[in-house]
This record gives sequence, C-alpha cells and structure tokens, in this order.
Amino acid sequence: MKAKMLLFSLATALTVTSSASCIRVYYNESSDAQQASKTTKLFTKGNTTTSISNVTFNRNAKKTVNKEVSIPSFNKISVAQNIEVICDITNPSGKAKISTTAAGGKYLKVEVKNGELLIHYDLPNDFYKSKEELATTIHISANSLQEIELSSAASLTLNGDLKEKGDVSIELSSAASINAGNIECAKLEIEASSAGSFQAKTITANLDIESTSGAQIKIETIKGNLDIESTSGAQIQIEALKGNLDIEATSASQVTIGNVTATETEIESTSASQIAISNLNSRKLKIEASSGSTVQANGTWDSISQSASSEAKIRLNSK
Repeated sequence: MKAKMLLFSLATALTVTSSASCIRVYYNESSDAQQASKTTKLFTKGNTTTSISNVTFNRNAKKTVNKEVSIPSFNKISVAQNIEVICDITNPSGKAKISTTAAGGKYLKVEVKNGELLIHYDLPNDFYKSKEELATTIHISANSLQEIELSSAASLTLNGDLKEKGDVSIELSSAASINAGNIECAKLEIEASSAGSFQAKTITANLDIESTSGAQIKIETIKGNLDIESTSGAQIQIEALKGNLDIEATSASQVTIGNVTATETEIESTSASQIAISNLNSRKLKIEASSGSTVQANGTWDSISQSASSEAKIRLNSK
C-alpha cells in the first residue's frame, strides 16, 4: 500500500482511519476563534482498519526563537543531529547564543559535563518533525578545543586560529562536517567516516588521517609528517605538504596531493584506489601497488623502490 504525506500548517489533532473502501483523515482544526472538524479522503484501497491519534501539527513549529544561555568552560565538544555550531577561537564568553525553532527549542540540550560541551536534541521515541522544524544554529567561543566529535549531519565552523600545546582529535561521522582555518598542535588525528567532511587552510602538526565510506578531506597546507589510511571511496585532497608522507589507500579511495617536500615517501595502493602527486621532492620513494590500483607521481627522488601486481599501474615522471 502506497502512502502520501500531507503537510498541515495549522494546529491540528489528527486521526487516520482506513476501511475496505478508503482511508480518511479526521482532524480538528483550531484557531483563536473557533474549532471545526473536517474529513479528507486520501485514497481508496485496503481492507484493514487503522487509527493514529495524538499527532500534533503546530503552526508555530518553524517560528524562530532566539535566546542566550550560560555555559561553563570546556575544551571538548560533541554535536549531533543536524545542529550547526559556529565557534570563535578567542577568550570564552561563557555564553551560547541560540537560534532555533519552537519545536527545536523544546528538546534542545546544551550542557557541559566533565569539560565537554554536549549539544543535541533529547527527542521522545515517537517524535516526528522535519529538519526545517528542528533547525538550530548555536554561536559559542572557546580558546581551547582538544577533542571534537560530530555526527548525524552536525556542522562546526571554527573562526580563528586554533592553537594547542598538546594533541587534538577530531571525529566525524554520518555526513557531519567541519570548516576550519588554521590549526597548530603537537599531533592532530582526524577520523572521518560515512560521508563526513573536513576542510582547513593550514595545519601545523604531525597529522594522522583515517577516512572511509565516502568521507572527504580537503586541506590547503600541511607542515608536519602526514600519515593517511583511506578506504571505501573516501577522497583526500591536499595542496601542499612539507614533511614525510605515508599513504595506505584501498577500496576505490582517492588521494590527490599537489606539492610534497619530504625525506621519505611510502605509498601502498590496492583494490582500485588512486593516488596522484603532482610535484614530489623526496630523498627516498617506495611504492607498492596491486589489484587494479593506480599511482602517479611527478618530481625528483634520490632512490626508489617500486612493485606493481594484479593489473596495478605505477606511472612516474622524474624531472
């Protein structure tokens, strides 16, 4: 049985019944002045009787609600469920400026536990709303972020340069995204999966990237050693690297790098993955390719070790 969705902009209490001849929607339409009952025939088909009650359509569900709440200091952040967060890297104000809807504001949770800022909806199991009705944007400030975790289409924009003396870890999943400027730390770990995406200008750190399942990573410049593990259709694009390079790519993933200045470069490519380096300057170069993968590199190197098997291709152009 095929169903059609009806969108009601007025506040209604809805009941659906079906019989052998048709399915009807009974709802009470309310206004400031009056209430009235109406019946709508959806389609004719079926031999069962079904009722749905206590479904509310609120005409104010999409109305914008602005508010400000106080939050303790934090150096970790976790965001989920399509919530947009804008973070200014500066002295923290201790405030979160929230722009949401009446529906979103009812279930929105913004709280700090053990130094971690948690932003999400606490929805009942039977909750049904569209993304627009739950649209939420939150503006915060922080001068330290050591751990970042985003999921379920949440997004984070970092305004300003993030500088940490220690390590920073970033985890993205389920179409979550981060747009950053410059990041400087001892070591940066990025784990992206399930169409998660990460963009940044300059990263000054030893960088480890694990990307899988259609994740996308785009970085302009990296100053530090780079270790990449990429699989399952993930895509990584880097314009420039100054540091040693280690790449493991598999399962149709793609790694594209512009300029590389390194002492050691190691590349392992398999299972239809593709690796391309436009301008490589490395003392040592080692390449292993197999199972229909392709490795391309232009540049200069003092010593090279290469092997290709199972219809893999290595294409090198030494300048």
